[in-house]
Amino acid sequence: MIAQFKTSMNALDRSSFDLARFIADYQIQCAAAVHRLHEVGVPATTEHVQAIATSSSRGAEGKHVAQIVTGFVTLLDALRL
Repeated sequence: MIAQFKTSMNALDRSSFDLARFIADYQIQCAAAVHRLHEVGVPATTEHVQAIATSSSRGAEGKHVAQIVTGFVTLLDALRL
């Protein structure tokens, strides 16, 4: 979903879209999701696996699995549209 958000933001005129206003207008209350979209920019699984990967070789394997699963879920979502 983060990749889709980034793609949409690149397609839109950034000066006409304000994430904070969108959140306020639709009364969205998901602080963690807003934090992921606006500040971090990567899924939590990727972020946490990267921290593990620096401490062990097994973490690198987990990172690749997380990336594959993320891509697969994004593909399934795109096909459903």
